[in-house]
Amino acid sequence: MQQTGPGHAGTTAVVVAVVLALLVGFVTPGVATGSGDHLSGPVAQQTTPSNETTEQHENPEQVSQQGDAEQVSAWLERRLTSRVEGSAVEISQGEYDQARAVLGDEYNSRLEQYVDVAGETAGTEDDQVVETLRETRERQQEYANATQSYRETYDEYQEAKARGDISGSREHARELERLSERVTTLNESLRRDYTTITNGTGVSTQEAKAATSNTTREITAQQETVRTETFAETRVDVETNGSAVAFDNPIAISGLMTLQNGSAVANQSMEVVVYNRAYETTTDSNGRFTVTYRPVSLPVDATNVTLRTIPQRTSPYLGSSTNISVDVSQVSPSFEIATSPSQAGYSDTVETRVVATVDGRVVPSLPVEASLGPSTVRGATGGSGRVTLASRVTATVPEGSQDIRVRHARAGRAIKQGSTTAPITITGKETTLTVTATHRGAAVRVNGRLATSEGIAVGAQTVTVTVGGTVRSVETSDDGRYQVTVDDVQPADVENTSAVPVTARFDGSGTNLGDSRVETSVRMKALGGSGDGSADGFLGTSTIEILAGVGLGVCALLAAWQWTRRETSSGASPADVSTTQHVGTESEERSQSQQWLAHARSALSANDAEAATIAAYAAIRRQLEERAELSDSLTHHEFLSACRANVEQLDHAALTAVAEAYERATFAAQIDSEAASAAVEGAADLLGSSETDG
Repeated sequence: MQQTGPGHAGTTAVVVAVVLALLVGFVTPGVATGSGDHLSGPVAQQTTPSNETTEQHENPEQVSQQGDAEQVSAWLERRLTSRVEGSAVEISQGEYDQARAVLGDEYNSRLEQYVDVAGETAGTEDDQVVETLRETRERQQEYANATQSYRETYDEYQEAKARGDISGSREHARELERLSERVTTLNESLRRDYTTITNGTGVSTQEAKAATSNTTREITAQQETVRTETFAETRVDVETNGSAVAFDNPIAISGLMTLQNGSAVANQSMEVVVYNRAYETTTDSNGRFTVTYRPVSLPVDATNVTLRTIPQRTSPYLGSSTNISVDVSQVSPSFEIATSPSQAGYSDTVETRVVATVDGRVVPSLPVEASLGPSTVRGATGGSGRVTLASRVTATVPEGSQDIRVRHARAGRAIKQGSTTAPITITGKETTLTVTATHRGAAVRVNGRLATSEGIAVGAQTVTVTVGGTVRSVETSDDGRYQVTVDDVQPADVENTSAVPVTARFDGSGTNLGDSRVETSVRMKALGGSGDGSADGFLGTSTIEILAGVGLGVCALLAAWQWTRRETSSGASPADVSTTQHVGTESEERSQSQQWLAHARSALSANDAEAATIAAYAAIRRQLEERAELSDSLTHHEFLSACRANVEQLDHAALTAVAEAYERATFAAQIDSEAASAAVEGAADLLGSSETDG
């Protein structure tokens, strides 16, 4: 990853800083290079190899700064890997808070330094290591959460058993089953991550592998005991009235649920899931049950579909699964839509009520979207085939008669793609513009706010600012504010005149907003003077104040990101079941993808562009990995290539928007709100075309 231009100076600064730290370590044997790398417990006991000063990772054909960058890269690789291993050991010892802290702020700081240094080294190997180190941090923190949850739930399980609470112990045991599977899956992914790190850096990760393997084996063995003493294993056999299936030609399924010895599981309420459509049913006295399956989002080229039985949480039985052969035919949907209100202007909310049917029968669990101009909102029909989609009118929707378009956009599914429109009238709104101008020396800063006459902020619009004879264009933020600084402003060339005219103008052409203009002036000090320092002092801010502000900003960003991770790790509560036949339970991957997307939108609303971008990438990664059956150990470059090669009907423009923003956020450590917004919109588009509900 070669970088040139302005970024080079910043990278060189990082190299110099870390080289100085290295030199301190070399000159003073036994003294740590930075207090941030002191780890408590097992981590503190890890030592630096005696040959650290000779481990250069240096290309013999490179010299001088290149050699420094290679040396710094190797130093950072050892520090980062040491923290990964330390965290794994802390998890194995039950020190979960410490395990997460080891991969916290200090790890992030070192990783960002590594990103900068990677731009100075030859080749792309360290670029791939950066991606793996990021993913390993997230996965290992998830592993810490899952392991902690398992052990805490196991204690609750034992307490319930001790007090004779049979129902409670079964509920805990069923949750332990889920957590055990999660721990096993994460362990497999982490082992691949550790191997990738070792292959890319030459630094051993054997201690991390051993720690996570031992922890996983303990949980797996413990869960086998819980399973044996709490549940009876079952099997399910089914018969159908044929393989041909369509929404208007459902399959009738007759099932038999038995124990392993063949005896019937009688009079048991349970959930039967076919693909991702779920049905509540109860076995009769002979263990038999029936369901009727109408496919909605089942791929039209599917040849079989999985049926799973899910007993109630307090049931003494484990669930089971089997496959059913299918031959899927497509049918076309019909949409009835109504909008309210019939007239709307900028920022007004428009509700679109949708009813989806096939030959008069409502279609549940159908993903639909409503578009008005460039804005699109998405949802899915409920058990009644209905959904209400609420959106706001953006500035770029022209005045006059427009259409709201409702469609089902997923191709190759049991329900065909289809769309319809409804009219709406867009009305114009007047705008107001404010302006304030201050100066320091020969520089003038202009700021203000663009809003409607009702006071509603107008974001993402261009305001043209003229200071004397200098013209600048600036885009308003989400709260309608703008700010621009013009350097080297000269007072008007008129005797005894020192006022400089300032004008701010908004041109509403191509929008549903009216023009607005405002004027002011700024009285300049004599050239060469120090300024009065009272207007704003923005050019006189000390270096210490700037660094303090940047530091607080970084801390806030990291705190927000950690909050996002905690929120994501906590999971989502399952939806209440209120009907005999209802919308299917979503897969864990889809649920987590939607949570990531929600976090992305929340971060975007909070003007946290980096967190929004990373969450958007996490959302599509979850969903597309499942859709294309991809390994979760792929680097993001490998992941993108695999998606383009293996995912049909892929929105490449949306994928590119997410990918480019993610690279800027993770590798360049800078991302603007426009790119972050494009990433979130792209992720939403991709999730809308890759859901897997049946």
